[in-house]
Amino acid sequence: MKKPLTSTIDREAVVSRHAVDWPELSGQVPLGNGNFAFNADGTGLQTFGGNTMSHWCWHHFPLPQGTDPQDIVPWAAREKGRLKGAGTYPVFEDWHEQHRFQRANGYGVTTPPPRLESWYRHNPHPLNLGRLGFIDAKGKRLYIRDCSPGMRRVDLWTGIQKSRFAYRETSVETETCVGYKNDAVAVRVTSPLLSSGEVRLRLDFPAPANPASSDPLCKLRWDPNGSGNPVPWVGDFNNPSGHQTECIAHEPNRVAFRRTVDATCYYVTLAGPGIGHAMKQERATGPMAPHCIDFGPFETPNIEFTCTYSREPLPAATILSFAQTQKDCLENWRDFWNSGGGVDLSGSKDPRWFELERRIVLSQYQTAVNSAGDQFPAEVGLTGIDGWSAKFHLEMAWWHIAHFALWNRWPMAGKALTYYRRNANLAGAIARNFDYNGLMWPKFTGPEAIHDGYPEAMALMWRQPHPIFFAELEYRSAPTEATLTKW
Repeated sequence: MKKPLTSTIDREAVVSRHAVDWPELSGQVPLGNGNFAFNADGTGLQTFGGNTMSHWCWHHFPLPQGTDPQDIVPWAAREKGRLKGAGTYPVFEDWHEQHRFQRANGYGVTTPPPRLESWYRHNPHPLNLGRLGFIDAKGKRLYIRDCSPGMRRVDLWTGIQKSRFAYRETSVETETCVGYKNDAVAVRVTSPLLSSGEVRLRLDFPAPANPASSDPLCKLRWDPNGSGNPVPWVGDFNNPSGHQTECIAHEPNRVAFRRTVDATCYYVTLAGPGIGHAMKQERATGPMAPHCIDFGPFETPNIEFTCTYSREPLPAATILSFAQTQKDCLENWRDFWNSGGGVDLSGSKDPRWFELERRIVLSQYQTAVNSAGDQFPAEVGLTGIDGWSAKFHLEMAWWHIAHFALWNRWPMAGKALTYYRRNANLAGAIARNFDYNGLMWPKFTGPEAIHDGYPEAMALMWRQPHPIFFAELEYRSAPTEATLTKW
């Protein structure tokens, strides 16, 4: 007998049946609000992996010695005038050989000044804002061999992750989520190990991973043993130099820190009952001590706190509690799933319906976490670093945000789309340098629209039509004079 058709979809049932059940301790799931994300592992924190990153915190390494800031141009090249076509030439197995051939024969390439080529490639890049994880009584990060996985469920309907694992056969339970109003991570931990001091908390901060470093983890950002996997954390957690961590507030229920990395500055505030009292006055030991903040033992086996990241120092009255942040998170995700389009495939006779529906739901979750922020996301998303230093590729902007229109959630693309208006003057300068009219967008770049410096990229045209397509999508959603004027 066929299921009767109904006029509405039970959206909560659809989303909830695809909750992520993944007890693996080192596996990471992003929790976020579109502009900020906290990658949580199986402990509910970042004990064995995970980064805290945002669309708003970017860093530049200092310019090479002898470089004038005036030398930095948005087209990142010495060439002027029309670029030559790609031409016809052999296919090379080695990229370096191909680049040499193209440069020697002038095939549609641009060449940054040699001293700036690496700088353009790696700047700017988003910072890992901090790492929050469990440590033992001696101040050592927990060993995964001493932990046993229990359960970990990410409830996509609420955005809340619940985890349970055992450390030396004693249970540790966590609840973790990210707020929408503030870039806050809300954490609840329950375990007798908290009050005994056998398990404690550490918040620590890395130096940015310098590609010129002799440390292979910093230089490559990939496992040097050849597994092909990214290293567990972005940044250099073994380098105490070149960044500062200053405690600017220390109260019984609140502590705050100012982080300074070259010209980049941001703030971190932890708030919750007794969190300031539990902060160890002597801090950690060793060379990274200035950048490690340890908490514990705690007075009770149950703790709740928030860890809020911000561009400016936040007044104490604006810091949300655990309960407030969790409520904010739940309401945001409920509103998200109840908006726009929805798909229920449970009435299908095709046995593949569940997997297809799962992918639809998870892709909507992932894009809401990674793609609804101030900038277009990198190809690696919002919680990692790739070979392009997590800058975004403008030809991929279409893939990252056009779907919001098709699901009738176009406002979620609004903040990232301001990129075009913010950087129109620079795009005009790039066009004029190469003797073109109008606007010429860089291929992969950061928030300020300076080209990466990759030789062939300026000759590629595939990202140039995107603003026209986005304008059409917006006009279909809002066919008004205001939309035409905007674009």
